[in-house]
Amino acid sequence: MQKTAIPRWYKSLLLLILLFLLQTTSITAQKKDTPPPEQIGTCLGKPVYRDQIGTSLKLSEELQILFGDPVFRQYQQEH
Repeated sequence: MQKTAIPRWYKSLLLLILLFLLQTTSITAQKKDTPPPEQIGTCLGKPVYRDQIGTSLKLSEELQILFGDPVFRQYQQEH
């Protein structure tokens, strides 16, 4: 019985395919680990998310920036 030698390029191709599949599955697993952002409301039809609230100001000031300022700017533009 005679053994058939596998060409070197074929082995390299199989290795590249294996590495690609491993990388793709690890990226997919990382994407699933991050939860979607929590929506806390909408302002002028646009969603507002919890992670948009900064820490440099008081909470009431941050919420004013996120919810009040866009409404005030739209009012100013219309009048």
